[in-house]
Amino acid sequence: MDTRVQITDRELALLKEIAGKGKVIVEVGCYAGKATVALADNNKIIAIDPFIANYDPKDGASNDMDGVEELFKSRIKGKSIVWHKKKSEEVLKEWDAEIDGVFIDGEHTTEALAIDLGWIKYVKNGGFLAFHDYGFFDEVTNLIDKEIRSKYEEIGRERFLIIFRKQ
Repeated sequence: MDTRVQITDRELALLKEIAGKGKVIVEVGCYAGKATVALADNNKIIAIDPFIANYDPKDGASNDMDGVEELFKSRIKGKSIVWHKKKSEEVLKEWDAEIDGVFIDGEHTTEALAIDLGWIKYVKNGGFLAFHDYGFFDEVTNLIDKEIRSKYEEIGRERFLIIFRKQ
């Protein structure tokens, strides 16, 4: 497992604080489920991850998928989590409900992240848009700076996590 860019406890604490309680949150890219399970303590999580080895050429963690899906399944058992074992764009095609927030930590290419930004239209006003790997992967940083920063208010940042409020 590549731990360089796994979500840290401090990043997770900020994400949980901003997410609040009693919310419906979409998480794109779950990996082993650390954030998924933590957010599900007080919220309903729509988890999206196809668990495809080598799906992300930028992220070394996707090369080491042995046992990760099984670990994820064991961690989410009995929690308020609905898991879609699909790519984000597949779930987006079927989606039609409002959500309170989105946490995007999926594929780190410009093309994939641009697709994941499609979740923003479902986030309620006042909801949050959270992105992991900002400041770590150039593609993530550049696209967020270009497409998100001027449109939404930054409300939190810790290491590689950046969070905005949708108004």
